[in-house]
Amino acid sequence: MTMQDLHALRSVLLAAAIALTSPARAGDTISAIDVQGNTRTAREVVVGALGVRPGDPIDDESLPVLRQRVLNLRLFHEVEIATRRSDAGLVLSVSVKERWTLIPLPIFGASGGATQAGLAIIETNLLGRHKLLAISGIYSSRGQSGFLYYRDPSLLGTSGVLAAEVLADDKVRERAEGFDVVQAWRDRRVDASVRPGLRLAPHLALRVGPFAVFRESRAEGASPAPPPAGTNFGLAADLEYQGQDYHEWFNAGPYLLANVRRSLPELGSDRGFTQSSALATWSMPVAGQHAVSLAVAGHLVDGNPVLDAFWLGGRPGTRGLRAEGLWVERAVTTTLDYQIPVWRPSWGTVTALGFVDAGVSTWAGERTSWVAPGGGFRLYLRNVALPALGLDLAWSTAGRELAPSFFLGFR
Repeated sequence: MTMQDLHALRSVLLAAAIALTSPARAGDTISAIDVQGNTRTAREVVVGALGVRPGDPIDDESLPVLRQRVLNLRLFHEVEIATRRSDAGLVLSVSVKERWTLIPLPIFGASGGATQAGLAIIETNLLGRHKLLAISGIYSSRGQSGFLYYRDPSLLGTSGVLAAEVLADDKVRERAEGFDVVQAWRDRRVDASVRPGLRLAPHLALRVGPFAVFRESRAEGASPAPPPAGTNFGLAADLEYQGQDYHEWFNAGPYLLANVRRSLPELGSDRGFTQSSALATWSMPVAGQHAVSLAVAGHLVDGNPVLDAFWLGGRPGTRGLRAEGLWVERAVTTTLDYQIPVWRPSWGTVTALGFVDAGVSTWAGERTSWVAPGGGFRLYLRNVALPALGLDLAWSTAGRELAPSFFLGFR
């Protein structure tokens, strides 16, 4: 059979399927749910995303809503939903085309005099159950690091959720003023956390659990010796609201993530500290095919300014600053992005991006503020479950140099 024959057969089958569809009328209920095209994804994942069951009422106006719910899994690049009548009643028919979800990512980069190379392997549909597993190893001129990252949005098909991370580092931390290093210390640590939780609402999840940090700190070069880090145990919690709708090259709507963790001497910690942060972002389509996004983030530390600081720089909110060179105890950052599609081949979308980052931070009584305009591009692959790859160039009033930063957007 030739390719022309296959296309003709597909057209005939599609026409037959359309002919068999039947509009839902007021008072109709679902008798069964039929899922097709899910070669790797479990049927239960698709049905669970729909949020309806046999016996529930259905009408034509609800079909686009159900389609968007399945698309929001970010596992499929095409979803079609229709109803058809059978002897048993009205069947809800779902047809999907899967994206590739096992992604090896080579990592190469250079920023502020540091170079790095490594590999990350990401699976967003582990065992066909919409579970996320990421493993990475990176070598850089500042040291080595690796992590394991796991997310389960539905434990055993229930409303239970789970997050777990293990991070291992042996690298030099460098504080910068602009792009000049003014302080450095070597940080060796293993940081592990396991947080079970509960989905409180369709888009809202709360996770709480223990964490442990095994850490060693020592002086680097001519910098003063840092405080001893020791071993710390405590509790961590995060609250996540995922209200965004997935589209081909951007996610529209609100997203919120707030987290806090506190080291407790009562559990055997060498010292006490609290770290908390929050991120809120809202994206929306504008001017037809364009998109605008506003994000606000905050960071707060109650602990040692060297050991417990957040390391910002080289990412949205702090582009134009040396990567991880901005140490903060308190910080507020904002980002305004504007994207325009400039090329849309069949395999994806390339966008041009303009942005302005701004923020203010304090560390050890020192205040830093900045505004960083810049631009870049994003590459969105249609058939791969990895939203964006890109490169940004920004100039910051605090860094005063044109700085590149690589972008890897995930979920």
